[in-house]
Amino acid sequence: MKTAKEIEPSATINQDEIPKSKIFLFVEKLSIISFSVCYGVDVMTPSLYYLTGKYPKVIGFMLVQSALVCMTLLINLVYLFLLWRNGLLKKQNKREPKRCSKVSCSQCNARRQYPRWFKLKHLLLSLATLTFGIYSLIKIDFFFETDQTVDLYRLSQLFGWQLSAICSFILLTFYGNQLSLHNGPLQVNDDDDEKKAVLGMRADQRV
Repeated sequence: MKTAKEIEPSATINQDEIPKSKIFLFVEKLSIISFSVCYGVDVMTPSLYYLTGKYPKVIGFMLVQSALVCMTLLINLVYLFLLWRNGLLKKQNKREPKRCSKVSCSQCNARRQYPRWFKLKHLLLSLATLTFGIYSLIKIDFFFETDQTVDLYRLSQLFGWQLSAICSFILLTFYGNQLSLHNGPLQVNDDDDEKKAVLGMRADQRV
């Protein structure tokens, strides 16, 4: 049989967990799906305003695009309201960042040896990928500004810019996660303490 000490931690954990209703889970999934679809349609699609003169039917797609954006905003507002109503909004803001839990990690060792260079390297990589991603999005948005031709060659060029934007933001997410995971407080190994103690004793003996 379990003792009282063994039962207390599990009871405490269950008390901290707030059960989510089916409506909340449905709205949560719907907000993720709608945001992903809206990002793919609105951000990764070039501005169709330049095609309205040559292709008037594009106006219908633009109206659908605007309706999708409005619906996504409405769903996310409902989701934020449910977070606030269930008391989960403050918990998400106070949530501690994830840290690396590996016993032996090359990234943590590199940060321990060169902490400033580790942080600077990941910040520069994140800035470079962010800059190229934004540049790709600008090229996508103004793709039909100078040339309104729609053929296979032009669509392949557009796909190239879309692919570069996706890859840039994937790399940005990766570098950001690496910096967050391995940016915890530095821990000094016991071997390092022993080495410092031995060196200190040798210095005292020489003196």
